[in-house]
Amino acid sequence: MVKELSLPLYKKAGDQDPRDRFFHHSLYRQIQFIDEAILIVSGVSHLLMLRIIPPDNMLLNRWTTTVTLLFLYFVLTRLDLIDRTTRSKLFLLGLSATLVSCAYVSGQTTMVNPIYAMLVARCTLVLDGKLKWWMSGVVFLCLCASSYLKFWFWQWEALPVDTGAAIVFLLPTFFYNTLWQGVVMALVAMLVQSLVLGKQQIIETERMSRELAYMAADLERARIARDIHDGVGHSLTSLSVQLEVARKLLHRDPEKSESALEAAERMAKRSLRDVRNSIALMRMEEFDFQDALKNLLDGIESSGNLKVTSSLDLPAVPAMTAYHIFRIIQESCTNALKHSGASEIEVTLASIGDILTIRVYDNGKGFDSDSKASGFGLTGIRERVDDLKGSVSITSSNGNGTAVAVEIPIVSS
Repeated sequence: MVKELSLPLYKKAGDQDPRDRFFHHSLYRQIQFIDEAILIVSGVSHLLMLRIIPPDNMLLNRWTTTVTLLFLYFVLTRLDLIDRTTRSKLFLLGLSATLVSCAYVSGQTTMVNPIYAMLVARCTLVLDGKLKWWMSGVVFLCLCASSYLKFWFWQWEALPVDTGAAIVFLLPTFFYNTLWQGVVMALVAMLVQSLVLGKQQIIETERMSRELAYMAADLERARIARDIHDGVGHSLTSLSVQLEVARKLLHRDPEKSESALEAAERMAKRSLRDVRNSIALMRMEEFDFQDALKNLLDGIESSGNLKVTSSLDLPAVPAMTAYHIFRIIQESCTNALKHSGASEIEVTLASIGDILTIRVYDNGKGFDSDSKASGFGLTGIRERVDDLKGSVSITSSNGNGTAVAVEIPIVSS
């Protein structure tokens, strides 16, 4: 089984990818830039009104009041809302909407109207879930209320007017001056929402790609580790046995010693080939199961210490499946050669229906199969069987040998 990965990626709820956070700040700064441009135009136009329509009091009038309110709004919106708490965001956005509404009532509506769209853009960017739409609705209601107050006070100069007549006169004005601005605000909100969602989807896709890359690398490391252990480990074990035989026969039987050294040389070359195959990406379509298994069993028997009997009937299976089967048999034989002290190994490979059974038995000293201890070889066998969606059982007891039995479903090649 592949171990759970610990990736340097954001996993916890509420955690944010640094690039996602950077995008939020970047978009927030762009909104601020547009907002600043609107405020400058609006502020200058209201100050020019002092020249066009000179008021009685140059310091306290509707134009200077509007400019003061816009300046306060400017100072308030310089505060970065991205990293603040939700309560702080709502408070600051509400205060900003109040200042804009006051400026709208006292000044020129055409110049102040666009600021509501910038407020909605901020709500969409810095708030989450339904809260962003609720707050955007509040901003629109502020615009509606300001429109009625604006035209009520300045159209009739606060004189008492019949309510029905006022509504009749105000509805067309409200429609043309307010509802169209609501449409603009909705479009701005959807644009910002689309930008944010699109960027988040891109970042999420990249994050998943990195996770898959880490997982693929982890699987590849596990595969190479298994191949080195199963292939090179077996070859080096056999090489060690052959060298030990050659050393013992060096003076008693030089010819057999020479044969053992030749076998050791072949095994060393095979080990080198296994290392190259494990480091490079092996081309599985060229794997010859029958030839590889024959060389494996012949190499074990040629050591002179073990008798190998086999009954092999492998149906047509994919090359990768055949490769895993070979490695399972190889590791089982390697364990018997290294640890069991057996004199005989039986290898059986047969298919019953759509189930392929593999059995490797040695008549060695065995071990306590109930023990929790498990070497890397047995772990590698279990991992390969898991990859093949099969099952494995290892039966052994002290003095009674060891049997490795594997069952895997057959998938035709």
